[in-house]
Order: sequence, then structure tokens, then C-alpha cells
Amino acid sequence: MNTWAERLHLFFGGAKQRPSERRVGPRYRLELDVTVTSRGRALRARSNDMGSDGMGIYLSADLGIGEEVLLEYELGDGSPPKKVRGSVRDRNGNRYGIEFLE
Repeated sequence: MNTWAERLHLFFGGAKQRPSERRVGPRYRLELDVTVTSRGRALRARSNDMGSDGMGIYLSADLGIGEEVLLEYELGDGSPPKKVRGSVRDRNGNRYGIEFLE
């Protein structure tokens, strides 16, 4: 069986990876609607990339570095919605880097 990242890569037709020394695995361009739950608030966000270890999102709200959040999204492949706990690793304007905790 392929790894999660390999299945994602195949599903999105070999999307381009964005390598980084800080990441465990490659990131793939992926635009999805994401619900970010933080401090009891559900916020709408949009992903721009994802890998097995995290996700980049655009969000018009203030999150703190190290803050734990819940991400909810659908891949659009018919699988059930995904719910993943994450931690804010970095921020650049309205773009956040979220590391998956599970």
C-alpha cells in the first residue's frame, strides 16, 4: 500500500512538491475549504498546500504561534471529512503553517 503522501500525490495527478528542510515530507499544492476551530470559534480558511506533516492555510484571524487548532476538511475524493489536530508553526501575514499533531 502507498503512503498517505504518495496517495495524495497520485490523487492530485502528481502535483508539484514544495521542498523545505524543516518539513518531514514534501508538500503538495492543494486548495481546499478548511474549518479551523480555535478557542471555541469555528473560522473559515483556505488551504494552499498539504503534506503528511502539515498544511498551509490562509485565514483572516489572529492565531498565536504554538496555538493548538482543529482542522476540518474534505479531500473531494468521496472519503469522509477529515478532522486533524494541529499546532501553528509560523505565520506570514494571513498565511499560517500548521503542523499536524496526530
